[in-house]
Amino acid sequence: MTQIWREKRRDVFLLNERVILIVMLAVVWSGFLDGPLTLLNDAVWDLLDLGTGYIDQIAYSMYYASIGTVI
Repeated sequence: MTQIWREKRRDVFLLNERVILIVMLAVVWSGFLDGPLTLLNDAVWDLLDLGTGYIDQIAYSMYYASIGTVI
């Protein structure tokens, strides 16, 4: 009896896996994720800019100091 139950659970899992795969492919191919992914991508780049913005200031300061310019 347990073997039959395991086989049924496995069949249901494989069916669910197949349905999820088809739905995900349809969502990706249709372009529904373009908007949300663009927003997330922009947010990540903004966070990276905030976290590394001081590196630009250091690089510019070193450059101007090396050529003798006072800002």
